[in-house]
Amino acid sequence: MRTKNATAAALRKDHERWALDRVLVILKAPTPETIEPNEEPDFVLTFGSRRVGIEMTDLYWSHTRAGRPRQEQESLRRRIVKAAEELYAGRGLPPVHVSVHFNDQFVVGKTASRCSCGLSLS
Repeated sequence: MRTKNATAAALRKDHERWALDRVLVILKAPTPETIEPNEEPDFVLTFGSRRVGIEMTDLYWSHTRAGRPRQEQESLRRRIVKAAEELYAGRGLPPVHVSVHFNDQFVVGKTASRCSCGLSLS
């Protein structure tokens, strides 16, 4: 059984691999013979006799227009979506595909992610 930290690290590595795959498509890069997960760099790609190291980095704007750290806002929004997922799953309803969009003009408060009372499933 994975620990919470190991699970988070595995999810992070999965996200990094997804992002790497998208970058390779966008750049129309040749298909690497191998892609080895690593830590520093995050991935080592082999193209024939050449090896290329790729380090994935998240970029965050320093603050939102409302003056709050953007990374904080993104984290709070992820928590709200997770709370909604758990609330929905707890009702035993059929799977659905949902897209959630937040307006950057409105600041999400720290209490919003703890309050499921504002979530409505009609």
